[in-house]
Amino acid sequence: MWVEISHWKNKGIRGVLENDPELVPDCAGEVVEIREEDVFDYIHKYGRTREGNTTGELIEKMEKESISLTTTSLDELSKRIAGTDCGPK
Repeated sequence: MWVEISHWKNKGIRGVLENDPELVPDCAGEVVEIREEDVFDYIHKYGRTREGNTTGELIEKMEKESISLTTTSLDELSKRIAGTDCGPK
């Protein structure tokens, strides 16, 4: 669930639900109240500074690992092809 926070005091958070969750009956646009300990990630923007966004960092890391695996696989494939009659002439 993505929540646009309107109020955060102590460990209670209130905000507007930004998407339709699959496992709870709430719908996008509804005001929801959640506990701070139930939050996995957040993005706090102030000026040019941002904090949080662990989700974005995880996605970026996974994308880099995927590219690395693809590159490694292509390198290995090139070496195998070079050792056969299938390589460039």
